[in-house]
Amino acid sequence: MVLYYVLFPHPLIVHIGGTSEYIREDEAIQRLLDTFYTEQEVDRRHLRDQVEVVTTQNEKILKMANNNTTIRRDVEDQVRIHCVVFINEHYGLRLATAVANTWGKRCSSLAFIGRALNQITPYTIIHSNHSFYTSISDAQKVMSEAILYIKNKTFQNNDWFLFSTDTTFVILENLRLFLLNHTSLKPIYAGEISKKASGFIRPFQSGGIVFSKESLRALNLSSITSCTEKDTYELTKGLCLSINGLIDVTPIGSHGQSLMNLLPVKLLMRTKVSQEEQVSPSPYTVSVRFLSSQNMYSYEMLVYNLNPYGINKI
Repeated sequence: MVLYYVLFPHPLIVHIGGTSEYIREDEAIQRLLDTFYTEQEVDRRHLRDQVEVVTTQNEKILKMANNNTTIRRDVEDQVRIHCVVFINEHYGLRLATAVANTWGKRCSSLAFIGRALNQITPYTIIHSNHSFYTSISDAQKVMSEAILYIKNKTFQNNDWFLFSTDTTFVILENLRLFLLNHTSLKPIYAGEISKKASGFIRPFQSGGIVFSKESLRALNLSSITSCTEKDTYELTKGLCLSINGLIDVTPIGSHGQSLMNLLPVKLLMRTKVSQEEQVSPSPYTVSVRFLSSQNMYSYEMLVYNLNPYGINKI
């Protein structure tokens, strides 16, 4: 009661239609309380509606994410890829470690091949007496050793076999999605490994090439060293793939460009701008080559950790 008289020490008089009406203090308080709780109920309903909308949106996003994860796992089970990565000993194990920590984790199985570096690593290294990066002839020898290793160790458990340099970043999900439309029972391959980049010759070879099980079975190891289609800058030509009956099915984008072994964005922009062409990489890009170890981690972050919802095109 003390609080009541502090808040309302005098009776209220309301003017209605030019006349005054006396209202008891308790009635006035009740009207104020009714108004207050009515407004609170409206606010609660509005808040509840907002929460329901946000919850529904989150459920949709979560469902999409779960569906995306389910699709990825299903494709991983259907398209098993064994990855072999050629170590460039000029950079120690920095590049190899970057591959192992990024896209290499998504291979069905993974192995590295290169000269012995006398370092303990958590990943499998096939030791070779040759360097993949010194000459084309040495690269062919290392390639033969890698193929022989696969045929003896991992051939039965996989359908596809990816050979890549450690300066290449591969988006395995896009590669699997592409291979899902092909059968490993046919002698097909996709990609290339080369020093060439938009008319320039780089110091080391870079890129990746994927073989089906049948193509690897058909590839004659003896023809690799005796191939007459040698190219000082491109390993792929030196493998005599066409002579062995292998078919090139490298994925091509809508603008006629290969979706495998693209140049880094920085280098791509330089060449395209100089040619007055628009830089528009495909969302189905399979791999990017000529990368540093820092670039490898950058692509990992951009591809797998940034997801701008609702943005279709900039």
